Amino acid sequence: MPKTILQLSILEHQDDFPDDASTDSYNGLIPYFIVADGAFMMLPNVIRPYPGRSKANLPIDQAVFNYRQNKMLSRTCRCIENTFGIMASKWLIFRQPIIATEETVNAIVQASVVLHNYVKNMKVEKVNE
Repeated sequence: MPKTILQLSILEHQDDFPDDASTDSYNGLIPYFIVADGAFMMLPNVIRPYPGRSKANLPIDQAVFNYRQNKMLSRTCRCIENTFGIMASKWLIFRQPIIATEETVNAIVQASVVLHNYVKNMKVEKVNE
């Protein structure tokens, strides 16, 4: 059973993905996807590794895809974890579980991002003076 609005929208394909876009004149239109790990089910708009723990059991093209997807997922996770680490180092509220409604948590996250960007911009302006 879905636990979040995002999960529900992904399962029901109600998510508001942008239309397919062209990156260059050679590749044509490329769809948008959510990059996920093996815990997610296969869906048309979710990229996840092929099932199977052993490379020996997968065809070579699937093993290569899993290798590349794992590297991309690792970079994505590192980026998210680094961003969260920055936020937690500035705002004490992110150092412990937040006990609040989903609406309040969303407001806290949005406010902290705005404040982070404001402080960052102020530092840049002081350096440029």
